[in-house]
Amino acid sequence: YDYFGQFGRINKIVINRRQTGTSTHHPTVGVYVTYTTKEEATRAINAVDGSMLESRVLRATFGTT
Repeated sequence: YDYFGQFGRINKIVINRRQTGTSTHHPTVGVYVTYTTKEEATRAINAVDGSMLESRVLRATFGTT
């Protein structure tokens, strides 16, 4: 909540972790954040998409819910 909360009011967060292939050092993590308004979601997407975290590129888009 601390990181994503800086962009707006959060209604819900779901975190999915899974191992990919044979590598256990870099699991894939999906974070699904539902904001109160579309403007807050847009602010988060603009800030997060394409940024780097631990040498990995983060992707952010609008969901289908």
